Amino acid sequence: MDIFYKTLAKRHRTKNQGIYFKDIEKTTVDDKGKSKTTKHDKVYLIRYKYDKKQVWVTVGKFSAGIREAYCVQKRNERLNKLRLGEEPPAIITRKRKVKGATVNDVFDYYIENKDMAEKSRKSFRGRYKKHMRDLIGAITAKDITAEQIIEVRNSIKGSLKTKDMCIQILGASFNYSIVNKYPDIVNPVNRVRALDRANESRSTKKAKRSQRQEYLKRDEIKQLRDEVKDDFLSLITIEMLLSTGVRISGALAVQKKDIDLEQGTIKLTDFKSGGDTYTGFISEPLKALLVEHVQKLGRNDYVLSLDGIETSYRYIASLLKKPLDKLFNDGLETDDSKNRIVIHSLRHTFASHLALQNVPLYTIKDLLHHANINMTMRYAKLSQEAGQIAVTRLGL
Repeated sequence: MDIFYKTLAKRHRTKNQGIYFKDIEKTTVDDKGKSKTTKHDKVYLIRYKYDKKQVWVTVGKFSAGIREAYCVQKRNERLNKLRLGEEPPAIITRKRKVKGATVNDVFDYYIENKDMAEKSRKSFRGRYKKHMRDLIGAITAKDITAEQIIEVRNSIKGSLKTKDMCIQILGASFNYSIVNKYPDIVNPVNRVRALDRANESRSTKKAKRSQRQEYLKRDEIKQLRDEVKDDFLSLITIEMLLSTGVRISGALAVQKKDIDLEQGTIKLTDFKSGGDTYTGFISEPLKALLVEHVQKLGRNDYVLSLDGIETSYRYIASLLKKPLDKLFNDGLETDDSKNRIVIHSLRHTFASHLALQNVPLYTIKDLLHHANINMTMRYAKLSQEAGQIAVTRLGL
């Protein structure tokens, strides 16, 4: 079972002037893909005017002990400082142009506005200053990649716990700042795990991966579709992988704003190459699923989901493993990478059928977003076989 939390955008007015709250929903997804959403918590905010502009400041969650009376006190403190000409640091931060916000801006906004124990605030400041500020602080928040964060993590001297704590602090900074000030940026820390998976045990698994040759034939693709036809999440995931050849980490990152149904395109992310984006194309089976599905989603909601909340790799992997094993892997050893059909085999299936249709290898390279043509050459044999069959059928 997976559990997800989402802070809703709508602000609710309270009986106290300038005090609002947002609901936090909790969604549980069981092993069958069924989800249940309930109200879990709420987060309080205060509002006041500064320099003829509305200022919003997040105070904290109800579950953390924050109450309306405390919010009234914090709001009055800020108003008193303004009357005395003492401008709070958070206001100075808000004057900066959002467009060019740096990683330092994101962290500073978080540390100055997030309600937390002063001991934690001091610890977080120290860790960020020591391990991250000089390395990535000046990078524009929109431009920083998961690969850069991994490099920072690797450069930190200390235990694994210390390294992970630093990255968790950075991730929390992005999450808080996205909700409260910078809605147009994404949290790159969410992609670190995906990039880790792409690079994990590369030295020991590279040979096995290169041996993977199996792809699904047309009748097998039909079998797979029939097997999952009653499970929408499994079906739309499979159709996206077959339509674009994207890696599963990139598929899970697709949001509604990345879909252009009129043009028939999807903006995809290649986390293996450090977060580069490229264009994929929507097949008719995928379009049939997307047309109605995306209408229910918000602009920043995730497409491979039942309710817009990002689906974890762990959950989707377990979901697809069942039909793949049932249909294609019976009697095979778990380490038989050459013959087993796994999620990545759908990317291989996409490329293999392009080659069988005599699509030029350089076109296949671009569609797969391979770094160089050598990675695409494994499909050359299939392309040659397709050409041989075509010539035989000529009957000349």
